[in-house]
Amino acid sequence: MTQAETTTAKASETKKTNHHRYYIYARYYYLAGTWHAPENGALVDGWGHTMIFDNYADARAYIEEHFNARHFKDNRGIVRFKSTGRYVFNHGEYERPDYRIMIVRGKK
Repeated sequence: MTQAETTTAKASETKKTNHHRYYIYARYYYLAGTWHAPENGALVDGWGHTMIFDNYADARAYIEEHFNARHFKDNRGIVRFKSTGRYVFNHGEYERPDYRIMIVRGKK
């Protein structure tokens, strides 16, 4: 193997080990004491498992398709997504939920 091939092989191995997976964190805005208000946290599927995405683009596409959401930066520079258009509030809800795309930490 030449030095260039060795460097390329090491770079591809590094890319594989630096591959991140993502989940969507949902924050809901309900009045205190509202019964049956969803808890803030990772979105889960129908079986209660956290929805994991292989890349940022897939997570963003999911948010945009399922929640008709667009991104914005809050006053701390954190990118969040909030739904646009017509929205009907649930009982006790005072603001539309917002969503953040987070990196999965811990075991892979």
